[in-house]
Amino acid sequence: MSGGSFWRGMVLGVLVGVAAVFMVNPQLKSETRAGLARFRQGLRGRAGRIFSRAQQEVDQAIDQVTS
Repeated sequence: MSGGSFWRGMVLGVLVGVAAVFMVNPQLKSETRAGLARFRQGLRGRAGRIFSRAQQEVDQAIDQVTS
């Protein structure tokens, strides 16, 4: 068995195990969803701040070029 094949099998086994845990424990599934929702909201806020900062820098650069 090659090393790559071993790791693919390992990853597949972990994914199947995680899916089995979620099927057995529905509360864990809802907690995970809530955690992922919080993570998504945080990521959305961070992306918005980065976009706003980039937009300000572009506006400043345009002002410098046109002045």
